[in-house]
Amino acid sequence: MAKTLFLGLLLTLMSVSCADDKGRLLGDVCVTDKECASSRCDELVCKAKNPSERGASCVHPLDCVSEVCTLKTCAAGTRQEGQSCTHDLQCASAACIGGYCTVSVADGGTSTDVRVVDATMETPHRL
Repeated sequence: MAKTLFLGLLLTLMSVSCADDKGRLLGDVCVTDKECASSRCDELVCKAKNPSERGASCVHPLDCVSEVCTLKTCAAGTRQEGQSCTHDLQCASAACIGGYCTVSVADGGTSTDVRVVDATMETPHRL
């Protein structure tokens, strides 16, 4: 019994090290692009090299620009005002300005209406 458990643990450790040799998978923590199998590290996470836009087929949320995969289809972004972003399609408002989701002009904001959350993650404030 103990031998079987040890062999199982050894095989698991070997498969993890093999995966690291090929690159980290979608969703794994990273610091640089070269650490990821996809060659794309964004927001300290391995993401798809060429993520798809809304309506495209997906298997993993990180296959999509919005990072939302529902029923195997890339869906609209869900990040709310003040949350960090790197692309408009990640935000429910479809407006990412200065690295934060903002109120879109269509939703009553203005082109200078940029709100961010400070480092303590308290209430949003205007720049």
